[in-house]
Amino acid sequence: MNNEQVSPERRYFPLEQGYFHVDDECLSFTRSGNWQEVHNTLEQGEGSSPRKGRLIVGGLLVLLGGAGLTLMKASSTGASILTFGLLGLGILRMYNALRHDFAPAFRIPYSKIIVLEYREGHLRIVFFNAVNEQLELAKRMSEEAAGYALERFTASRET
Repeated sequence: MNNEQVSPERRYFPLEQGYFHVDDECLSFTRSGNWQEVHNTLEQGEGSSPRKGRLIVGGLLVLLGGAGLTLMKASSTGASILTFGLLGLGILRMYNALRHDFAPAFRIPYSKIIVLEYREGHLRIVFFNAVNEQLELAKRMSEEAAGYALERFTASRET
């Protein structure tokens, strides 16, 4: 069993969707708090589109809606209302259970960050992605997470 402790320079913080990782080299957004995922994550602009998760959810909603309509035609009005209520509750519970799985996963090296600031509960990042397009990202996060990111970013600029 490996009893290594995580280096104080590597921390992660839960977000509404996914996790925010901070280390000595970059800021990373992942679907889990697992550091192995950070190592396998590509820079923004490389690999698959971050809309993939939304497309999957949209497809599931269409399928579930079709199933609900089919059930509605086969039953009475009261049963239809119950069916739609249970369907809505099921979708809500599924989303809450899987919300981190639909988060985009990418990394932003400190060397590509132009602006990093925390205002009104959001960390604002202006950076160049993997294909040198300038992008702006604002993510809601705790003051602790943003403060640690700003600290590591400042330390990376001093070396």
